[in-house]
Amino acid sequence: MLELLFLLLPFAAASGWYAAYYHFSHSTSNKKNDFNREYLLGLNYLLNEQADKAVDTFIKILEVDTETVETHLALGVLFRRRGEIDRAIRLHQNLIARPQLPKSQKIQALLALGQDYYYGGLLDRAERLFFEVATNEEDNEYTRVALRYLLEIYQQQKRWEVAIKNAKKISKWEPRIIKNIAHYYCELALGTVKNKPSPKEAIIFLEQALKYDPSCVRATLMKGEIAIKAGKWEKAIQIYQSIKKQDPDYITETLSPLSQCYLKRESGEVDWLNYLYTTLSEYSKISICLAIVKLIQEKNREKAQQFLVQQLESSPSLQGLYHLIDLHLGEEHFSSEEKIHKDKQINNLAILKTLMAKLLQNKPIYRCLRCGFNSKFLDWFCPACRNWSTIKPDRL
Repeated sequence: MLELLFLLLPFAAASGWYAAYYHFSHSTSNKKNDFNREYLLGLNYLLNEQADKAVDTFIKILEVDTETVETHLALGVLFRRRGEIDRAIRLHQNLIARPQLPKSQKIQALLALGQDYYYGGLLDRAERLFFEVATNEEDNEYTRVALRYLLEIYQQQKRWEVAIKNAKKISKWEPRIIKNIAHYYCELALGTVKNKPSPKEAIIFLEQALKYDPSCVRATLMKGEIAIKAGKWEKAIQIYQSIKKQDPDYITETLSPLSQCYLKRESGEVDWLNYLYTTLSEYSKISICLAIVKLIQEKNREKAQQFLVQQLESSPSLQGLYHLIDLHLGEEHFSSEEKIHKDKQINNLAILKTLMAKLLQNKPIYRCLRCGFNSKFLDWFCPACRNWSTIKPDRL
């Protein structure tokens, strides 16, 4: 109730201004006094949670005095924010029905009604109204807001072709939207790969994505997947390695497919290990370090331990420490059950490993850099802040 009171203070102030103005006006004083009484009555209904009566009262006022359009628009927003979508729709519909309403105010009312429908889940009706505002001859803040809402609708409905056209219009004043266009082409490519065996059309879409955003890692990863499915190992290696220049944060996503490709070579294991060492010297990431440890431990467990300890001293990591404990536990050739009872040291290490496993299990693998949203899976679209390319691998 107190929150509502604060929200209504501007309306109360406005009513006071109207009351003072019309009190000292010599013309049509009786009519204006009636207006003031109706206005205050409407505010009283709102304060007493009698929203339906308030709506009826304000609509009645509009029929007498069209100068209160801005107030009606503001009241509609208030109802919408309170979740009273039906009342907001009724107010805005009544505004639009006024034949003498100026064009600029009609555009505002159409946009407001479209927002009512959008937040009420009536996307088809919202789309029609936003489209009417967006195709208005004037390029102003209202047309731009309408275009943004249309883009949101197209994204929700996965209508990527029209989303691309709409985003291109928005990019004229909002260049950042170009990254969205790249993802829309990736979505088209994804649909093509699922529905058609030939990757040619998907490759065309992915090239378009990289044309709009050369740093689009998603498009590069998808090209790599297509190359692997076609058995083009060397081409896949080149594609995945290019991600280091695109965005080093996503190197961890390339390690598994690169390992698969390198091991297809005759000297694959040596080449793979050399590549990992080179990449680790360029980008200090625990995922690269652990890939090296995995290769070394197959031949020399002690050397793998020494290497991992050196890396952890310079770049501490829970995941790295977990693997170091695992290496120590695997030193002796006992079964898991025998290790636990071997001695106190082995027992403590086993307990520590179990505890760290639980910690790592609760740690997010991916995090949105914009809003902090956590996820176990790589999603290119953040469901929390609704931004593209903001979710990245989290350092453990």
